[in-house]
Order: sequence, then structure tokens, then C-alpha cells
Amino acid sequence: MAKFIFENQKDWNRWISLYLLAYRSSKHETTGMTPTEVYFAQDLHLLTDLLRDNPSKTEEVGSLEDYLGKVKRKLEEIHEGVRKQVDIKSSQTKT
Repeated sequence: MAKFIFENQKDWNRWISLYLLAYRSSKHETTGMTPTEVYFAQDLHLLTDLLRDNPSKTEEVGSLEDYLGKVKRKLEEIHEGVRKQVDIKSSQTKT
């Protein structure tokens, strides 16, 4: 963020939303996932995906209960995977 803020540091509010978008849509080195995917069980759908001809995958949604069940299961799987990755990276760092 420091690269975009001018010397007087009074324009940081112009850049914070873009900085947060970049952070939330970038894969984390340890987890291999984006923060958005970890929190919401899906990635952000950005304009760049359409420009690269990489449209997002959409699933048919049945009832609200079915959808919430799928999201809950997916979040549990994601969080378990993240815990494992963090443990692995922590062990590698200690070594």
C-alpha cells in the first residue's frame, strides 16, 4: 500500500478498497487459498475472469437448507485443509 500513497499520506482512503480487493483475491502462500474462499467458501468473481475467458462455475441451488448445508460442509473441508497446511508450513519453518 505504501507504493500508492503519496508522501503526505493523506490519500490512503483512495487506495484502501483496491488494496483490500487485491489482498482478498490473492492466494495465500501458506494455505494456497484466498481469504475470501476461506471465509465464504467461494472465490470472488472479478472482471478479469471474464476478460481471460474464465467464467465462474455456477451450481444449481435447490432449497435454502440444501444450499446452507453445502456451504457448511465446504467450509468445514476448507478449514480442515487450512489447518493441515498451516501445521505443515509451521513444521517446515521450525526445521
